Amino acid sequence: MTHTFTQVFEAATGSAPYDYQCRIAKEGLPPVLTAATGAGKTAAIVLGWLYRRQFADLETRRATPRRLVIAQPMRTLTEQTARSVRHWLEALAAAGMLQDEVDVHELMGGLFTRERQRDWRMSMARDAVVVGTVDAVVSRALFRGYGARRPAYPMEAALVLNGAHLVVDEMQLAEQATATLRQVAAFQASTALGGTSEPAGLTCMSATPSTAALDTVDFRFEASQVMEMGPIDGALARRLQAAKEIRQIPAGKTAQLADQVLAAHRLGTLTLVVLNTVDTAADVHAKLAKALNKQGASTELHLVHSQFRPHERQALMERLGEQEWPAEGTVVVATQAVEAGVDLDAATLVTEASPWPSFCQRVGRCNRRGEIDGARVLWFPALGSGPYEKTDLASTAAVLETLEGQEVTSPQLLSMEVEWAEPTLHFLRRKDLLALVDTAPDLSGQDLDVSRYIRASEDATVTVAWVPDAWLPGQGPQGGSVEDLPRSPLPSHEWRCPVPLRRLRKWAEKHPGALFAFDPTANRWRPVAIRDIRPGMALVAGASRGGYEVERGFSLTHKAVVEPLPGVNDIPSDPLQQEASDADAGQRGGVEVPVVLTTHLADAARAAEDLLRELDVDLRPGLHEALVAAARSHDVGKVHPQWQEFIHAAAGRPVETEGVPLAKSGGRSRARLPHGLRHEFVSALALQTEAGRAWLADEGVAVDDAALVRYLVGAHHGYVRIMPPNPTGDGSGKELVHWLGLQHGEPVPWIDPRTGERLADAGHADFVRGAARVAGSADQEPLQTWSEMTTSLLSLHGPFRLAWMEAVVRVADWRASEHPTVEEI
Repeated sequence: MTHTFTQVFEAATGSAPYDYQCRIAKEGLPPVLTAATGAGKTAAIVLGWLYRRQFADLETRRATPRRLVIAQPMRTLTEQTARSVRHWLEALAAAGMLQDEVDVHELMGGLFTRERQRDWRMSMARDAVVVGTVDAVVSRALFRGYGARRPAYPMEAALVLNGAHLVVDEMQLAEQATATLRQVAAFQASTALGGTSEPAGLTCMSATPSTAALDTVDFRFEASQVMEMGPIDGALARRLQAAKEIRQIPAGKTAQLADQVLAAHRLGTLTLVVLNTVDTAADVHAKLAKALNKQGASTELHLVHSQFRPHERQALMERLGEQEWPAEGTVVVATQAVEAGVDLDAATLVTEASPWPSFCQRVGRCNRRGEIDGARVLWFPALGSGPYEKTDLASTAAVLETLEGQEVTSPQLLSMEVEWAEPTLHFLRRKDLLALVDTAPDLSGQDLDVSRYIRASEDATVTVAWVPDAWLPGQGPQGGSVEDLPRSPLPSHEWRCPVPLRRLRKWAEKHPGALFAFDPTANRWRPVAIRDIRPGMALVAGASRGGYEVERGFSLTHKAVVEPLPGVNDIPSDPLQQEASDADAGQRGGVEVPVVLTTHLADAARAAEDLLRELDVDLRPGLHEALVAAARSHDVGKVHPQWQEFIHAAAGRPVETEGVPLAKSGGRSRARLPHGLRHEFVSALALQTEAGRAWLADEGVAVDDAALVRYLVGAHHGYVRIMPPNPTGDGSGKELVHWLGLQHGEPVPWIDPRTGERLADAGHADFVRGAARVAGSADQEPLQTWSEMTTSLLSLHGPFRLAWMEAVVRVADWRASEHPTVEEI
C-alpha cells in the first residue's frame, strides 16, 4: 500500500507536517536547511529521508542513501535525537507502515559497546539512522574513528562515506566539523577521487547558520543551496511570534547576579540563567543555593552544563522535561548546553551577553510556546570574555542597548544584522585526506591527530570515570610499579563524564599520576601523561582524587571522594577486530568446533555473493568477480606451516604433514602465534605465485584487477593496508630479510580455495628493495613495492570506493565466521 508523506509524518509524530517538511520529502534533503528553533528540523530530515528511502518511486529510493547519519555537537542532543527517532519508528511500525525495518545506532564515546559495534558494522546493507556526536562521526569520515581500534578505522570510514547521508545538526555549535564535512562532500563528488560506491550526501542545518563554515575551499557556498521554512501557521506561528521584553540588569559580581536572579524570579514559573562558562555557572549556582537556604525558600534549583555524567544528566533532563514547576517555581542555572535541543520554556531568561547567534538560541528558550504573559529577557554585560571574542560580546551588547524595553520575537532577532567574528577554521585539503587513508601509526606509534578538523581546540573533550582506588593498585599517592596494574573493568557509558581537554589538563596538573588509559596492546591500564591526553580518549581516575560532584558535575576544586559506582560493565572491545591469536583460535564464531580452511573460504565467498545481492549496487564489469574472489581467497595464507601448527595446537589436534588445513580451531586453548606472522600478508603473496595468478584467471578476475584482489586480501584484518609495517633488513642495504613474519627467500605456500590442492613451495618471498612479490615464477610482474601498488590502487579507485570494497570483504569474512559450515574432519 502506498502512503503519502503526510500520512507517514502524522503516524510517526501525531502532527501534520509543515510545508518545508513536505518539500524535503518531495525534493530531497538540501545542502543547507535553516529553520527556527522548535520548527521540527530533525523530524523533517529523518522522516523526509525515510519517506524517500522506503515510500517514494523506485528511482528515488535507489538514489537515497541507506544510512542517515546525524552528527550532533553535544552528547545530550545525541541521546535526545536517538530517543525521538526510535519513538517515530516504533509508531510507524505499530501502524504497519514501515516497508523495511530500520536500525538505530548511536555513535559516541563510551556508548559504542561491543555488541553495538558488531551491529553497526555487520548491517552495512540495512537501512539505518545513525546518531552520533560530531567527534564520533567526523573522526570516522577521516579514517580515525574515536573509540574504535585502529584495524576498524577503514571499515567505519566506509560506512559513513558510502551509502550515507550525513547531517550536521545545530551547525552553529560545530563550525569546524561543518567545514570539514563540506570539504569531504566536495571530495566525494570529485571524479579525481573516484566518487563513492553508493549514494552519499550532506545537509547542514541550524536556525543561525554560519556562512564561514559553509563556504569552504572546495565547496563554495551559494544561496541556492539553502532551503528555508516558508509559510507558517497554527501552533508554530504562535511559537515564533511569541514576544519577550528585553531589559538590561546590573550584574557586577556573581553574588550581585544571584540577588538579581532571585528578585526577577516569579513564583510558579521557570527562571533560566545562562552563563558563558561552567565555572561562572557553578559559582552562581552555589551562591543561589546559599541564599535560598538562608531564606528558607523551597524554590527548586538545578545546575545544567555539559560536564555531568550521563547518569545524573539524564535524571535531571527527565525532571526538567516534565515542565511542571512547584509553587515557588524553579531556577535553572546553565551554560551553552541549553542553547540547542533542550525543550525549556522559561518565563524569565537571565543571560550573560554572548555572540549574537548564541544569544538568539538562548532567547528561544524563553516563552518557547508563546503561552506566557509578561515573559522577559534580562541581560547583562559579560563577566569575562570566556570562550568568546570580546568584539562579539560588545556587538551583542550594543544591539541589545537599542532594544531596551521593547518586546521582540525570535524571528525579529534572527533577522537583525549583527557583526561577529568569523571562526578560525582548518580546511581539510585533498592531500590531507589522502594521508589519512593510510591508517598505519606514525613513526612514534601514534595516530595522526585529526582533532583540529573536528572542533576548535578549546572544545575538544575526553571522558573520565571515577573508579574505586582498588582498581588501580600501587598507583596514586602511594606510588608503585606500573607493571603491577591488572586489567580492570571500565565503567559503562552512564558513569563517564565528558570533560574539555583544557580543563582536564588543568585538573591533572594538580593531581599528577591520577589518570589512566587502557592499553589494548598490553591488555592493561597504564598511567597517561598530560601531554598524551587526546580528544576522544576514555580515561579513569581513582575516586579518592575527587573532581566530581553529583549536583555540580566536573569540578576543578572538589576534593571529596567521588560517590562509588553501583555497577560496571566489561571493557568494550571490538569482537570483529581481535588480534589473529584470538580471532583465528576460535574466539569468535557460531560453533566451537574446528572449521576446515577450504570450507571457510567457500562460506566467505557465499557470504560475499549474498552481501552484494543485498547491497544491490551497480558495479563496473569485473568488480563483482574481484570482490568474491578476494573473499574466497582471503585466508589462503593460513596454509603456512607455522600457522597450521598454531591453529591445530589451539584445537588440541596433532599436525600431520598431509592433514586437513584449518581456518578456525574451535578450541579455547591459548596457543602461541608465531611472532609477527600475518597470515593475510602470506595470502596476498600467495596470489602472486604462478598458481595464484592462474586461479584468479579461472575465477574470472581480469589481469588489471589482480592487484586489487591482493590488496583486499591483505587488508581484510585492517593491518596490512596502504603502508604495512616496515620490513627489517640485514644491514647490507640490499636485501630485506624479514617482513610480517616471513623471511626473504622463504617458500610461499598455496592452497586452491576450491579444490584444496596444496603446494608447499609455490614460489619464494622476494623483498628486494622493499618489494612484496614472489620470485621464481614465469611471466614476472614488474618489480613493485607494496606502497607503489596501493598508491596505484588509490589513484584508480579513490579512497571512498577502496574503503567500501574492504568493508565488503571483511563483512563477508565475519558472516562466514559467525555461521560456519560444520563438517566432520
